[in-house]
Amino acid sequence: MLLKLLERYSFTVAHSYRRTSHINCSCIRNVSDAFKITDGSNQYKYSDSFIENKFLHTTASANDDKLADGGVKNFSIDPREVSKFSAISHSWWHPTGPFAPLHAMNPARVNFIRQTAEYFKSRRSAGQNSSGDSERVVVEEDPGEPLRGLTVVDVGCGGGILSESLARLGATVTGIDVSEENVSIASVHAAQDPLTQSRITYQCISAEELQASGARYDIVISSEVIEHVLKPAEFLATLSSMRSDSGSSPVIISTINRTIPAWAVVIAGAEYVLGTVPRGTHEWDKFLTPEELSIMAKACDLEMTLAAGMAMGLDGKFSLTDNLTINYIASFFPPKIASMEGEKGWMGEKSNV
Repeated sequence: MLLKLLERYSFTVAHSYRRTSHINCSCIRNVSDAFKITDGSNQYKYSDSFIENKFLHTTASANDDKLADGGVKNFSIDPREVSKFSAISHSWWHPTGPFAPLHAMNPARVNFIRQTAEYFKSRRSAGQNSSGDSERVVVEEDPGEPLRGLTVVDVGCGGGILSESLARLGATVTGIDVSEENVSIASVHAAQDPLTQSRITYQCISAEELQASGARYDIVISSEVIEHVLKPAEFLATLSSMRSDSGSSPVIISTINRTIPAWAVVIAGAEYVLGTVPRGTHEWDKFLTPEELSIMAKACDLEMTLAAGMAMGLDGKFSLTDNLTINYIASFFPPKIASMEGEKGWMGEKSNV
């Protein structure tokens, strides 16, 4: 109840994160205009020096991440964070354990990913029709498996909560994590179901190492991870470089906004008052605002295109909302996809989630 009251309070300061929707959906909004960063302007009053100091080298290219000895720079790995989550890896699938919030959030983020996949497939088809490209095999739609035919990488997969859900929707999933304990738990759990076992490949590898191997995917996802990495800008550049089609494939990020309500709910409430999450799990100054993510994305030639908040209800379940004040999820597309005509109504009826 306390968390819900804190979330209700957050709505009173949420106006700066509300934008007018360009599509017919009550929750997931096209925000390509609202968070668009254009050359020569500084819409959010962040100076270049601030960005440089806050995020370090925002223009870093994942293609230049090789060390002199041929190794790979691991921008994303923070040993403290790896140890933190490895220590509680046995609790990934405990419904009332420290990862209970992720279980409660999972249906909402999966719904957003489904909508983004629909957007991606519609834009890819439009691009193929206009270019006459007939090399890619068009997969017949299956309502029960809307992600069938898509390759997805879940970066920072943890125990596999999201990976398994995406596999059951038809995707061919690669789940990666730098914690051996996490990967072991995820692999054992997936093996309990022949379907997930056949559709998921887990690897204990960093995003940078996977990118350097040449692996590419239709959709690149990193959920509740970027707030735990050392250099988020370089990490996002690495994710962008793993897209199979640089002209249309998206990156999907879910994270926590750096606001006072987020601190009150996620840190003060969940970690210190209720104890539902171990103390020290989150650091407020590592949270990222949608504007900051947009700035980092621009350096990768991506634009924040679709976005939604994820809010917990009185029943303890999360649903998509137009309030990005605390938890939010966003998809990033190349500018030409983000600005394509016909956004209105691409989702059809309003979301019921």
